[in-house]
Amino acid sequence: MALTEFARGGLHGTATQVIADRAGISQPYLFRLFPTKHAIFCATIEYCFDHIERELREAAGSLEGVEALNAIRDRYWMLLKDTALLQFQLHVFALSVEDTVVRDRGRARLAGLWRLFSEADEDPELVFTFFSRGLLANLMVAFEIPYQHGGDLALALRDWADRS
Repeated sequence: MALTEFARGGLHGTATQVIADRAGISQPYLFRLFPTKHAIFCATIEYCFDHIERELREAAGSLEGVEALNAIRDRYWMLLKDTALLQFQLHVFALSVEDTVVRDRGRARLAGLWRLFSEADEDPELVFTFFSRGLLANLMVAFEIPYQHGGDLALALRDWADRS
């Protein structure tokens, strides 16, 4: 619930009353659960990355190596269809520039995703390429760069850049 609201307005542009209303609780009760809006945002970081990690682990299942990474990649592209999830991640990345608490939480959660990918395939160069493409996918979805999942990513980017 908070994720959807923070996805729209970020930490500074989201009213706690809106979060409380969406959760179906009073604002005073919300502040009994979380002492500050910043604490709500940080808890939402945990929720967001827990969700992503759970989905990717489920996708990999008992697969290993490239098959596991391909399953993870396919699931991640599906997750990016949830614009709130994507927008919230982008707010986390942006806020990390100035907020050390958010930066530390985001860094720890990205490290967890890196470890997840590394469990699927121990080749650090393959994991690096895979992780980089995933972050690029975030930008492509955010900027509405046309791409058909499963197509040639480099060609899609070249064609888009030539038309832009």
